[in-house]
Amino acid sequence: MNIFESHKISGRNVIIIILILKAFTSQSAFAQSTGEAFCGTPSLTEYIGDVNQLKKRPVVRSNSVDYYPLQIFSVAKSNGEGGLSRLEILRGLCTLNDDFLDYGLQFYLKNPIREINNDDYYEHSQSNGYKMMRNNNVTNVFNIYIVQDPNGTCGYFSPANEAVAIGQLCFIGGTHALTHEMGHYFGLPHTFKGWEKRSYDKDNVPRYLGIRGRDTTYVETVDGSNCSFSGDGFCDTPPDYISERWNCTSSGLSIKTYLDPNGAEFEVDGTNFMSYAQDRCQSMFTPEQTDRMHQILETRYSNRRYKFIPSPEVKGEAIRMTAPADQVDVDHEDVTLTWDPLAGAQEYIVQISILPGILFDKYNKMLQFTTTETEIKIPSNQLKPEQKYYWRIIPLNSFTFCPEPSDQRAFTPQVKSNTHVLPDGDKIRIYPNMIFSGQSEIKIQYTFSTARQLLFSIYNVQGQLIRHSKERVIGHSESLLYTGDLKSGLYLIHISDGKNRVLQKLMVQ
Repeated sequence: MNIFESHKISGRNVIIIILILKAFTSQSAFAQSTGEAFCGTPSLTEYIGDVNQLKKRPVVRSNSVDYYPLQIFSVAKSNGEGGLSRLEILRGLCTLNDDFLDYGLQFYLKNPIREINNDDYYEHSQSNGYKMMRNNNVTNVFNIYIVQDPNGTCGYFSPANEAVAIGQLCFIGGTHALTHEMGHYFGLPHTFKGWEKRSYDKDNVPRYLGIRGRDTTYVETVDGSNCSFSGDGFCDTPPDYISERWNCTSSGLSIKTYLDPNGAEFEVDGTNFMSYAQDRCQSMFTPEQTDRMHQILETRYSNRRYKFIPSPEVKGEAIRMTAPADQVDVDHEDVTLTWDPLAGAQEYIVQISILPGILFDKYNKMLQFTTTETEIKIPSNQLKPEQKYYWRIIPLNSFTFCPEPSDQRAFTPQVKSNTHVLPDGDKIRIYPNMIFSGQSEIKIQYTFSTARQLLFSIYNVQGQLIRHSKERVIGHSESLLYTGDLKSGLYLIHISDGKNRVLQKLMVQ
């Protein structure tokens, strides 16, 4: 059947079709980009070990926060293209820390973000994913690989390699996929455990589900009578039978109702990070899940907890920018931006845009520099003369995952005046002394007491004459010297009246 058969379609039907398509594409953006599955994490049974022994371990928690180290790998294509920027990565990690803060867990960067350029890892199969982790994992940290396509899923935790692979589109933009995978890292099954790759049929709700080989598990019931040995094994996570991505109501519950094996009707809770509900639904872990995470961390990974007082996060609002002053002209050949050191900052990202305020980030050719110093000299070939620029600073350290910029300042690069004074006091000013390839003229101003016949010549660095012309000049005036289509390089402008001559360098970029 051809679904694109030719039929007359009314305007109203077109609108309906468009709305349906928009709704479909918004819900299936993940499937289009990274395959059909959401989470590719395998069974955690062996990784978690004896659950009963874990439950016997008391969890003593105060209001303090435990910090654990991450090693982030930014994976790009073999040619170096396609990876996320550092700020994109930090903003994704900001969501991770926000999600875990209420549960006494925070993360920091133990080492700088490492870049891997490898097509086989960028979009990888299961075997190449394992190879990536085995070849690059760092000891005593939680290893996270940010790739384009992690084995056709949004992400997965590998118990065998103790590392997470996460897809770029599932990591940026405030999504909770990494939170979900770190939940697996810390021993949490899906809330719908046992229903993976199964569809729910309200007319045939089983009491048992096969999970591995001949192993079975009970289907969790609404009354909670089997909660400790069914589903995910937690009694404060209600039944969940949905093993595909699903949307929720404004209350965070499933739109459809479900029946348990006893015929009790319920709606699935989509607020749990370990469910498959859409990101906008998810917001929490339960107390029992939180205890499990701390039990796993205290038994398997106790040596990774940060033993010292963590450095405070650094914020751009605390930075004092010192030079240049705001809204001033600066020498195009000597643009140096300076600021006072900020306590706790390990490095600074300096950004320059031609758009101010909230539009700053919208400039797609924004300049960005990273430095550990408190000043940076901007190469003149990065800036256009007489163009107003806005700049700001983002301070960073290992514990800052939610980078905030400083206030913005503005400056305008200007080419220095090149005024040549003749022996009799008359003046010739030539500007600018730097142009871009394709810019075909420069300006010459004259302050003459008498008329002069001038010869203009342009030479390359080999001394070859490129262009010449003549002009009679009287009094105070201005003219344009046509430079033609000069290639990038250094040139010499020669102006002579037969008795006097003026020489000036011209840089073409």
